[in-house]
Amino acid sequence: MKILHNIILTLVLPISGLYAADNFTTKSLLCSTKNFPVKGGFDFLESNNLVKYNILWDHVEKVEFVSISYHCYIEVNNEIAISSKSRINGCGEYTSFIDINNLTYKIPIEQKMLTAECDYFNGDLLKKIKSSIHKKAIN
Repeated sequence: MKILHNIILTLVLPISGLYAADNFTTKSLLCSTKNFPVKGGFDFLESNNLVKYNILWDHVEKVEFVSISYHCYIEVNNEIAISSKSRINGCGEYTSFIDINNLTYKIPIEQKMLTAECDYFNGDLLKKIKSSIHKKAIN
């Protein structure tokens, strides 16, 4: 599945820059999974540039923390393709996707697809995500 997405993006991205839309600029998405009511989200900063927030687990300290990373994005057909790197680092491959119609975030890995359900969010996204993490260490 990841290979198919990469093949499509390799064929489409060289010309898609001409057709990139700004439909998500200044919007935010808050995402959840079956096990986590708040798992992370996206702030679309400007055309083709976003911030990705993800609640992760620190195995050493045994606490959750918010990972913040910057990525390129582009709208292709009915998906937002998200790069592995920031614009400053050359964007890299487009390795995860948001379905524009239902706002499902998808990460194809090996033989399966990780997903999260997202919704539009108005407000301070980082503050909302930080308030959702467990503050105490879990033994």
